[in-house]
Amino acid sequence: MRRVLGVLSLVVVLLTPVLSAAQSAAPLRLDMKTYTCREFLREQQLGMVLTLFWLDGYANAKTGGDMVLDSAALDRSGAIMVQRCTKTPSAKVFDVFRAYVRP
Repeated sequence: MRRVLGVLSLVVVLLTPVLSAAQSAAPLRLDMKTYTCREFLREQQLGMVLTLFWLDGYANAKTGGDMVLDSAALDRSGAIMVQRCTKTPSAKVFDVFRAYVRP
């Protein structure tokens, strides 16, 4: 239970600036089919985390995966994504994720 509360607290802390910015800025619309590794690597850490949340949620919905938020798994996914995207900056983030993180 403590771990779940810790992860939820982390999510709230990470999303607070996004929610604040969303009130003052135009809504963000990102096409994950065309989003490249180059763009992913230019993101601040929060943008990368949000992308990983989206990718993980998408993969779980498609595969009927579990509904568990695993921060260690997200850390591993992030490390793989940065490593692979650094090698292939023109690749699509979604393709890299499907090939190396969630085949």
